[in-house]
Amino acid sequence: MRIVYSEIARRDIDGILATTFDRFGDRQMDVYADLLKGAVALVLENPARPSSLDRSEFLTGLRSIHVSLAARARRRAAHQIFYRVGRSANGFARLEIIRVLHESMDAAAHIAAGVGSLPSE
Repeated sequence: MRIVYSEIARRDIDGILATTFDRFGDRQMDVYADLLKGAVALVLENPARPSSLDRSEFLTGLRSIHVSLAARARRRAAHQIFYRVGRSANGFARLEIIRVLHESMDAAAHIAAGVGSLPSE
């Protein structure tokens, strides 16, 4: 399955990593980047994994996973990845990363913008 990031999800990640760099330095930024990649890998392995949450109240088929699951330690991450399995124009399944939001953010206020910035292919 191919992974597709919405334009806004890419900006979310860039902002998260820039903030991590500013506050904690280069090494911690690399660690957090690896945690984000690890969380996406967990989702790719099993999009409906039991540790993910059904977030259909925001968008049909939407799920979220806390990045801390890739860290195996709750204090090491404070973001959630919002995603769904969609279809490309040619009918192939794709993992759509809609947003990457801090756990304190109101997801309902931010999800629609992420869906609107998904690439068509």
